[in-house]
Amino acid sequence: MLGLDFDYRNIIGFLGAGILSFIIGMLWYGPLFGSIWLKAMGITQKDIEKAQCQSMTKYFLATVFNEVWKSWVVAVFLAYLGISETYDVIKFVLLIWSGFIATNSLNGLLWEGEKLPLYLVNVGNRLFCSLSAGLFYNFFVNWLKTQSS
Repeated sequence: MLGLDFDYRNIIGFLGAGILSFIIGMLWYGPLFGSIWLKAMGITQKDIEKAQCQSMTKYFLATVFNEVWKSWVVAVFLAYLGISETYDVIKFVLLIWSGFIATNSLNGLLWEGEKLPLYLVNVGNRLFCSLSAGLFYNFFVNWLKTQSS
């Protein structure tokens, strides 16, 4: 589909990239920038305690699906455009991030009252996850191709 064959290399590549993005998100919104994010969101300790009493399974599963889906889309674009060099992957991801993600997210800052720290934490996460997903997929698929040759 659009240049991406559904063989085991591509499937494992985008699944692995999605799971890596999920793990990065857990670290990003946890120990790395969690306190900034919580403050910018206006989440209190009472809110955290209330959330801990609820099952978060559906939210985690939805987030994993979301990250895998984004990784699949990145993989489709990379395959369709024939991008396989590391530098080209980085340029492509930066172009997509700056052209669609950072600019669309800016609307929240400009029109919806989103605070600058929240914007920076969120778009920073999306950049880092997108770069990680693209690079993981690219390295993994290229590495497997060299192993099967």
